[in-house]
Amino acid sequence: MDFSFDLGNEEVAADGTAFVPSPLWTTKQAAVYLGLSMSTLNKWRCYGSGPAFLKLGRAVRYRKAQLDNFLSERTASNTIY
Repeated sequence: MDFSFDLGNEEVAADGTAFVPSPLWTTKQAAVYLGLSMSTLNKWRCYGSGPAFLKLGRAVRYRKAQLDNFLSERTASNTIY
């Protein structure tokens, strides 16, 4: 059985490893972090081409780890695709 329990800001799994969950950011916070406009993220979300996001009811949220992954996937060594 795998049990986990909450220790304030950290969760500890049954094997003793600790991790801090990624915070959830609004579209505005994600846009500032990425250096983009909110409208760019909104358009990408509609087209399915932007970073992964969460839909919580009507709210849209982004995880920092997923934004970092989105950036690292787009690292290029030249301008030719």
